[in-house]
Amino acid sequence: MIRTVQRFGYAFGGEVTPASIHMLVRGDREYPLAAGENVVGRDPNADVPIASATVSRRHAIITITGNEAMLVDLQSKNGTWVAGREIVEPTQLFDGAVVRIGHVELIYRCPSAQGETETAL
Repeated sequence: MIRTVQRFGYAFGGEVTPASIHMLVRGDREYPLAAGENVVGRDPNADVPIASATVSRRHAIITITGNEAMLVDLQSKNGTWVAGREIVEPTQLFDGAVVRIGHVELIYRCPSAQGETETAL
């Protein structure tokens, strides 16, 4: 929102909320995750395409809601793992979690937008 400030000009009158950036990282490749459902799988049209024979075409879904990310396995043949544990129900992801899709490992990243910046002296 832009508002008029009499005799001065214009001012921003809205509220700023920090945006969170969700992504999966594999080596030097980053896969940004959008708000809502993100399909992970071997299908080249998947939101996170992974070219591996151990990954199902539609392997899993990561749902992004605000600062939260929920991972659901789509009854894949080779399973979905978080932090070394196979998931059998929707699982919330945390920053730095190792996610294994089939035999492919990725890191879930969501840097905190709420942290304070330290001042170096």
